[in-house]
Amino acid sequence: MNMNILRQLLFFLIALVVAAAILSFMLPTHQKITKSITINAPAQVIFDELKLLKNFNQVSVWGRQDSTLRYTFSGEDGKPGAVSSWKGDPEISGEGKISILSLTPPNTITHSIEFSAPRKGKAESVFSLLE
Repeated sequence: MNMNILRQLLFFLIALVVAAAILSFMLPTHQKITKSITINAPAQVIFDELKLLKNFNQVSVWGRQDSTLRYTFSGEDGKPGAVSSWKGDPEISGEGKISILSLTPPNTITHSIEFSAPRKGKAESVFSLLE
């Protein structure tokens, strides 16, 4: 009787592993999050503020929660290729960098975001401005 219970337990565990493997292939590998906000100002005025990485860091949610957060910059802020790197408390903001990939005044700003600690990850951020 003990052998029968062990066999059933083994089959249950194998079925559980197979089900988990099948479900992992069905999950999406990419996510897209879209938010919309209305600001009563010309697109060019908003564009000129959003394109600067120093402004991006000033409104960062993590920056307000992490007193250890430090930023370094390279390149010309507000131009493609500019990079802002950050390092802070691993439990709050971690470590990574954001760089400006492209600017299409006054409508589109595209960033590349790379997280390096505590977990690695990559993301792309696109701001689309409409009058």
